[in-house]
Amino acid sequence: MRKITSDAVEAFVNGEEFRRDNTKVHSGLSNSIMYLHGHMIASKEGNTVKIKDAGRQTKTIKERLNGILDAYHGDSYIFQKDYQWYLSRHGEVEEFLSSKWIEI
Repeated sequence: MRKITSDAVEAFVNGEEFRRDNTKVHSGLSNSIMYLHGHMIASKEGNTVKIKDAGRQTKTIKERLNGILDAYHGDSYIFQKDYQWYLSRHGEVEEFLSSKWIEI
């Protein structure tokens, strides 16, 4: 995992502000939102964390989302096979649909 991803995920989890290059984390009293190139890719309100690809399935988005998944569920990750994204969660694999919020 790249340093920018590690730092952004740490800020997201801890509810801290973060901005570096193309990644931004905005935090309020009880929520955090992660942006990549201005597109919201993750949100946290209380104990509820949601992720999405913002309609762009890129390596960078996958890396940021995998960083968040690792922070909350060490056994969950996104992978690509034959140009399609999948989410492996606790040993169960499901298709990762573009632009759809997924609660983790």
